Amino acid sequence: MSNALIISGHVRTFRSVAEELKHFVDLNQLDVYAYIWDEGNTEDIDYVVKTLNPKKFLYEKNELYAQDFFDAEERIAKKNPKELITPDRNHVTLSMHFARRKAFELIDQEYENIIFTRFDTFITPFKVRNLVAEYPDVVITPTNEQYGMVSDIFAVIPWKYADNYFFYHRAEEILSKRFSKKYKEWLTPRFFWENGQRDIRLHDEHRYCPHMLCMRNYFETDTPYTVIDLPVNIKR
Repeated sequence: MSNALIISGHVRTFRSVAEELKHFVDLNQLDVYAYIWDEGNTEDIDYVVKTLNPKKFLYEKNELYAQDFFDAEERIAKKNPKELITPDRNHVTLSMHFARRKAFELIDQEYENIIFTRFDTFITPFKVRNLVAEYPDVVITPTNEQYGMVSDIFAVIPWKYADNYFFYHRAEEILSKRFSKKYKEWLTPRFFWENGQRDIRLHDEHRYCPHMLCMRNYFETDTPYTVIDLPVNIKR
């Protein structure tokens, strides 16, 4: 089984998770592809490259693209205006998905599965082969950082769904429109708690939630996913 790991974004607390991540990579014989936001932290970037020995990597300054993210945020607010109840920042969400897509585009061969993680995600090493055998043909996501929706800190993605998963090129379009009737119906059994319908309405009218964005992407691309208890968590 040939698998690859994609890691992207700001280096953050990588040094705190590096040893376990390296063990995870070696245990599963993963090719690594990394896209890193360059914050002038040359020593940290060098440490990432030395530790993970990526097959391909790229580092760039966020400032090269920041105006594009802010411009998209402004377009979204005009097309789909909301009175926000939390300080959702679409330029940050778009920056995150941009980095993930750039890392994915470094790949020039097909794999059976892509594992996605962040530089601040702590992983207790486990065999990907065993997990995929138990949950075949779906995107596997963790319960940690789920917030009643889907987590975006880690995933195991069958190759055939990888283009759907790394969806920066569709993110602005999704954020620019309200929930469709079919999407609300799809959400209903997933928001099964007493105030589920209220929460759906709040997300539709008053939030640009990054976790909800991921759910909308799964729905719109008809990408199957499952949520299970994986040994991963954010190391802040």
